[in-house]
Amino acid sequence: MYTNRPTPQILMQYFKNLPYENITKIFRLSLEPENRPRKLLTVFRDNEDLGSGGTCFSLTNSAVELFRQNHIPAWPIEGKMARRSFPHYAFICHYQGHHCFADPGYLIYEIISLPKNGASVQFSNGVIDYRITNLENDQYALFQNNNDNYQEKYRFSLKPVSDSLFRQHWLESFEAMHEIVLSRLLNDRFIYIHGNFVQIRTRNSTWKMADREKTRAALFEFFTFSPEQIAEAERLLYNHINERKVLNEY
Repeated sequence: MYTNRPTPQILMQYFKNLPYENITKIFRLSLEPENRPRKLLTVFRDNEDLGSGGTCFSLTNSAVELFRQNHIPAWPIEGKMARRSFPHYAFICHYQGHHCFADPGYLIYEIISLPKNGASVQFSNGVIDYRITNLENDQYALFQNNNDNYQEKYRFSLKPVSDSLFRQHWLESFEAMHEIVLSRLLNDRFIYIHGNFVQIRTRNSTWKMADREKTRAALFEFFTFSPEQIAEAERLLYNHINERKVLNEY
């Protein structure tokens, strides 16, 4: 039967220009907690207006929402990191009899058909090489290649995380922000900014520096936020952290 419905790979093309960033998330701190998460249309509208993207929560939620709108079963999955207590999220879709994986929060936009029976699949986002290995049954691990050494990033299961639990973690994640964080792929470069740290990586080299001035220069060169928007985000985040300290939540 002929159908003109878009494939998962076509749907993921909509996310390639959406950077990872928590600036728009910080801006939402002024809202009541239940109103802070952004839905699909808001994420894309903000991208048109600001050149923004989102964090793993808003990007994963937008992808799941878009896939479901196009009648492709999709659900969020929790990436459990060894060194991190707060969960990371990606998503799984089921298409033409296969379970497929993507992680827009990690800038993995390609739809990866998941291996079985202990096998592995290798792929790249254009700059960074990855590997997914089937550990057992429906358990998987994502590895990232750093200097020819594949290091485990997180483990995940095919088992769906319920929409309610995903939303609970999403709401809680607003309280877990401590620094401005951004990353994107641009002109065969991976740019990562965390507070006053910047890393620029190509296929053949990695440059990194912990310097506020150079980090700010990279932020304004590679991302579309204005100095005024960054200053406002820093003010909102600083005030939010201090308010929580007063409430003894840190």
